[in-house]
Amino acid sequence: MSSQAVLEFARGPFFYFALLFMLFGLAYRLFSVISLGWSKDRVVPMGSKSKGVVITFLKAFLIWPFIPWVKILSTATR
Repeated sequence: MSSQAVLEFARGPFFYFALLFMLFGLAYRLFSVISLGWSKDRVVPMGSKSKGVVITFLKAFLIWPFIPWVKILSTATR
């Protein structure tokens, strides 16, 4: 078998097989996660969910200046 034939096989039937295999695995994982369902939230909310999302996002966004190696990198490029 020549190298050209190997490339044609890899780019042809083997590629389509790998693509189908990946799509089947993706569908299987998606179906298994969705079929697990969601459990009922038993914690009494302290506020609105959207407020919690915004606060968590801001905490994560504002923490970057306080990480030491980020400060070192930002001052070294100036």
